[in-house]
Amino acid sequence: MYLFEHMIRYKVVITGKVQGVFFRKYALEKGRELQLTGWVCNQPDGSVLSMAQGTPEAVEAFIEWCRTGSPSAAVAAVYTEELPASSLPAFHIRN
Repeated sequence: MYLFEHMIRYKVVITGKVQGVFFRKYALEKGRELQLTGWVCNQPDGSVLSMAQGTPEAVEAFIEWCRTGSPSAAVAAVYTEELPASSLPAFHIRN
């Protein structure tokens, strides 16, 4: 059985008021809770970028969480792009 056969990987871009509101901290907690691999980081344009990989149910739950985000966030939009699954480290905040 191929290692990544039952996993999906998504690039997720979140826009709106998502920096300075602990979005990455809460995303880290959610990613770890869902047993995802990948990362989350701030972007120079004010958005947050995440790479999330795991079971389809876990990744879909993470994307759904991103539509609301942290308690102080005001998410304007969530853009997703499916990518081939590959080796990713434990879910973390990337600088």
